[in-house]
Amino acid sequence: MRRLLLIVCLALASACSNDCEIGPDADCARADLRKRDLERANLARANLQAVDLSGVNLHLAQLPGADLRRAVLKGAKLDTANLKKADLRQADFSDADLSNAWLQGAKLDSAKLDGVTWNNTWCPDDTLSDAHGDTCLRHLDPPEREPLPKKSNR
Repeated sequence: MRRLLLIVCLALASACSNDCEIGPDADCARADLRKRDLERANLARANLQAVDLSGVNLHLAQLPGADLRRAVLKGAKLDTANLKKADLRQADFSDADLSNAWLQGAKLDSAKLDGVTWNNTWCPDDTLSDAHGDTCLRHLDPPEREPLPKKSNR
C-alpha cells in the first residue's frame, strides 16, 4: 500500500504536496506552487526539487542554498531574488526574469536558460551580467576557491 501511495504521489505531485509550509528549510519537493504568492518568501535551504513554480512571482525571495534541481520556473519573476549557492541543476528557467538576482556560487549545470532576462544579475562566477552583454551564459561556473590554510596546533 505504501508503495502504491508513493507511485500516486509521484504521478500526481500536486495532490500529495500542495500543503507545503513555506519557510526556511521547508520540504516542498515535487509540489505544485504555481498559485502561491512567494514574493519576499524566505526559502533558504528549502528542498524544492522538481517543484512547479511556472509564472510565480519570487520578487525579493530568499533562496540561498535552496535545492531547486529539476524545478520548473518557466516565466517566473525572480528579479532581485537571492539564489546564492542554490542548486539549480536541470531547472527550467525558460523566459524567467533574473534581473538584479544574486546567483553567486549557484550550480546551473544542464539548466534550461532560453529567453532568460539577465539585467544587472550577479552570475555564479561572481561577475555582473552587464559586463558580459547582459548575459551570464558564459559565466555559469562558480569561481574556484583556494582551500583555507590548515591551522597549526601550536
